[in-house]
Amino acid sequence: MVRLIELSSELEFKLDILGDESPRIAEVLMETILGVGGKRDIISNASLTQNEALDAGIKWVGENPIDEMKKDRNGRLNGIITSANQRRQFRIDYGSINGDHPQVIPLGQSGKEHVHFEVRTNSNSGKVLINNHVFLRK
Repeated sequence: MVRLIELSSELEFKLDILGDESPRIAEVLMETILGVGGKRDIISNASLTQNEALDAGIKWVGENPIDEMKKDRNGRLNGIITSANQRRQFRIDYGSINGDHPQVIPLGQSGKEHVHFEVRTNSNSGKVLINNHVFLRK
């Protein structure tokens, strides 16, 4: 119930994402907002090209995003773009581009390049409520 209340502020945003973009982009954005089966980590039903993923990421975070480069614990740079209200995040990290997430990605799909579309709490902790792993297609 708490998750539904927290995401209710995203419903107005949902109406804006269904513009003239490809059906795959719209699918990724909608499933990220709605979540799938109440899980935190989900695997998208759609895959995107690199250009579509960047277009979708820009659409996801909206106007006046916060663009950051952060180093992971191994010193590798990761790109993180966060919405102005800090509720939506688009992430491209070293492990994702190399398909390294064996703890999340199902067997048979690990090793696939992907990006992340995330919904976060609006608290100071910025806890991730939904993390949609979207595979990249050629």
